[in-house]
Amino acid sequence: MHLSRRRFVLATPTVSFAALSLVDRLARAAEDGTSALFAKIDEIASKAVEDQLSVGIAFGVAQHGDSVHSSAHGIASVESNAAISPDAVFRIASVTKVFVAIAAMKLVEEKQLRLADKLDTFFDSFPVGKGVSVYNLLSHTSGLKDWWELELPTDLPKDFPLLPRPHAALARCKELFHFSPGSHHWYSNTGFVLLGEVIEKVTSAKLEDFVAEAVLKPAGLTHTSWVGDDMEPVDSTQGHHRQVDPTPHFQVAESIGSPRAAGGLLSSANDLLKLADQLFTGKLLAPETVKQMSEMATLADGTPLSKSTWHPSYVDALPELPEFMQDSGWGLGVSRFSSFGKPVVWHSGGIPGFNAIWLNFPSHALSFAMLANTDNGAVPMFNEIVPLISKL
Repeated sequence: MHLSRRRFVLATPTVSFAALSLVDRLARAAEDGTSALFAKIDEIASKAVEDQLSVGIAFGVAQHGDSVHSSAHGIASVESNAAISPDAVFRIASVTKVFVAIAAMKLVEEKQLRLADKLDTFFDSFPVGKGVSVYNLLSHTSGLKDWWELELPTDLPKDFPLLPRPHAALARCKELFHFSPGSHHWYSNTGFVLLGEVIEKVTSAKLEDFVAEAVLKPAGLTHTSWVGDDMEPVDSTQGHHRQVDPTPHFQVAESIGSPRAAGGLLSSANDLLKLADQLFTGKLLAPETVKQMSEMATLADGTPLSKSTWHPSYVDALPELPEFMQDSGWGLGVSRFSSFGKPVVWHSGGIPGFNAIWLNFPSHALSFAMLANTDNGAVPMFNEIVPLISKL
């Protein structure tokens, strides 16, 4: 099987460098640096597909408010053998949480929601919600177990996130929490399912509709939709599992249902770059709100989440981070770390058959997005690409 099909887009002008003013020359110098960076990343992505680490990869690099460089390698599916374009649509899994967090912070800006609001404010039948705040949900400090860790009532369907009232189902579970809210940090998909329900309660609108009005439409995202939408995604891709025996090959992954607020969106690399541009240039939320989301969140006692090392008993130890990732922790709806002294605001996502990475470097006003239609297909490139950008 040959997976080297490629489509390539460069959204840059062609003007004589000598004819430009000093200001324009400085801007062009920065652009040339971005172009060189893009060329290196393009080589890395091409090699990953040639080495059969992923069936296909679409990615892009963007300077906020300026140029966008995007490319794609590989194919959309081993069944169709169609080439991937930079606008190819993939499931982005947990990168969905960024969109939901932006929608929630929009409500905070409009004073329809407060970060200090507790869940029992919205759900009378959820008595254990007295200690869980919106801040806890956004920063993954709620202590709520993920739904596959819970003993859900046997009469509930397996697609828990699709229930019309998830909080009512959780109220029937035993041992909902790993720890008391605000005392530690541990990633919780359940928390974001509840955040989606809070948004619906506050807005009296379906989550998908509100996110579309608050985020997708204002950002001009034309290749982003929810799993199960009537709209047929343009240039959609199929998910794959990578098999290594007897030789590396790919198997089409079984599609799973939508986790809604926890991971139910499809998008393209170009749309993720548009989202970053609109967010970090203050067009979706006020700059002070974006700053609040991007800063390190804290526990109830003021400890920054980069210093929170808790993990459940079934996890032997937390994995060691690469050397280029220091002070790793969480903001509100986004993750963050420092790399060679530079802040990085990001989120990753993984769901059977797909992998997504969304990286932002505020000090460079630069963003990067990579999507793969294979389990963990973008992970091998992460360790190579972050240092490249951080050292600019």
